[in-house]
Amino acid sequence: MSTTDQTAAVQEAPTLRGARVVILVGALMLTVLAFQLNASLLSPALPAISRDLLVDANAVSQVQSLFFLSGSVLGMVISRWSDTIGRRPALFITLGMLLVGTGLTLIAPSLPVLLAGRILQGSASGSFTIAFLVLAEELTAKQFGIAVGIVTAVNGGLGGLDGYIGGSVTDAFGWRAVFLIILGVSILATVSVIFAVPWHRRSAARRMDWVGAALLAVFLVSLTQLIGALSSNGLSDAASLLWLAGAVGSAVAFVAVERKTRQPLIPVPALRSRKVWPVLMSTFLTLAGVFSSTNFTIILLSQDHKVGYGLDASISGLLYLTPTAFAGVIAATVAGWLAQKMGWVVSLRVSTALLCCFPQPWRSSPSTRGSPSGS
Repeated sequence: MSTTDQTAAVQEAPTLRGARVVILVGALMLTVLAFQLNASLLSPALPAISRDLLVDANAVSQVQSLFFLSGSVLGMVISRWSDTIGRRPALFITLGMLLVGTGLTLIAPSLPVLLAGRILQGSASGSFTIAFLVLAEELTAKQFGIAVGIVTAVNGGLGGLDGYIGGSVTDAFGWRAVFLIILGVSILATVSVIFAVPWHRRSAARRMDWVGAALLAVFLVSLTQLIGALSSNGLSDAASLLWLAGAVGSAVAFVAVERKTRQPLIPVPALRSRKVWPVLMSTFLTLAGVFSSTNFTIILLSQDHKVGYGLDASISGLLYLTPTAFAGVIAATVAGWLAQKMGWVVSLRVSTALLCCFPQPWRSSPSTRGSPSGS
């Protein structure tokens, strides 16, 4: 190794120790929490938003769906852009958009204004990826495993109580008060980043692949809209065919552009690698099922007085959001510690195997199938 390489290696080595590690992890926890509260804290408030803004369930579902769609697009772009501009400036961009978006949601007189604010808030999803990058660059391998578990646990919310808190605040003060809490956490996260997150030490300049980012954004939007159109009207509908063409066309164009780009957004060989696509697919399928059922469908049905239980927002959040979120907090912390001990791949395989071994309550036994009392 040359003298230059040795110097670069020393500059890239983790330098944080002791209390500075704790402060850094705490600051990143706040940035991730500011994003997560937009999902978990708001879910119990959806029926109240529907009543206040005089929109139906299909329309109010966009409050969450556009937020996550925006997060998948803007979060991906900003986190990749952080390779060029640095982690700290990228965090400020995500938090700045989050603050502006939260301000819009607080004063939104109609659903379109509220949705515009939610789209801006979705950019904060980039804080989750950037937090991992900062931890990988600033901490040792041992510190990284533990810190990842802690930050991932925070991505589950306020110890599992955020659903209940969001419902209680909605019942007592209205749904806009939920965004006021998000605004406070966002301001606190911004201040913590100023004092705790160091400048990223880049070893080489990187260019942002804006063409690839735009094509990938078109693909994600088209794919999301295609799934919604297929569930409503099937493939024979003109809108479904249009979104299908957009998804296929943007995917083909993205691969073609990335093959010719010197610093691609996503290297094409990586998309074929078993190290990449299984993780992406498992994450996509898991989160698609969790968020659509738990954070939206169950919440709306539980508060519906005609076809559901007619629960208050607080009780709905306590019964249907708190248990799953609390389990996620515990599991994420333990998983980060175990992964450091046994290896990331081994821990993933063990957790997947355990998941398959759990009983599936929605499958009735032969003795109860068809029985009026069996459920």
